Amino acid sequence: MKTILLLLSCLLCATGLTKADPPTEALAAFWKAARSGDFDATWKRVVKFDNLPPEFVEDQKEKVRKVIKLGASGWSVEALEVKVDGDCAVIVGNEVKGEKSEVPNLDPVYLLKQDGEWKVFAKLTKFDLAEAGGKEKLEVFGKLKKWYEEREQVIRREKR
Repeated sequence: MKTILLLLSCLLCATGLTKADPPTEALAAFWKAARSGDFDATWKRVVKFDNLPPEFVEDQKEKVRKVIKLGASGWSVEALEVKVDGDCAVIVGNEVKGEKSEVPNLDPVYLLKQDGEWKVFAKLTKFDLAEAGGKEKLEVFGKLKKWYEEREQVIRREKR
């Protein structure tokens, strides 16, 4: 029986029928890697497009290095809410350093599912590179940005 379950699990993984971690888990894994100072592990969790010029890729890597420095100094982003639209998502993120503040420091975190995994954009609060994924991605991220802005206002009012 154990052998059958093991084979079934392997088959599901191999065929991609397993459920991807939700965006909030992807964000937590990204920050865990950044706080550990491991560039490769952090870079692995970042959205990438094959058609970007090398200078853009280097710019994205530099942004990841900056996030790693922030992580090393104790900064992180906790997920308050998430909205998913197909393979695009936005998280209402609260930037924290050490203890949580009574006043939220809110920012959006944009994610894209690539190869079955949620990945963050190197510049967490911007999705402009989504253009490399096609015009339809920009439209979806535009809707997610509007949702985020509405939720941000509500959360700020509730915290007053």
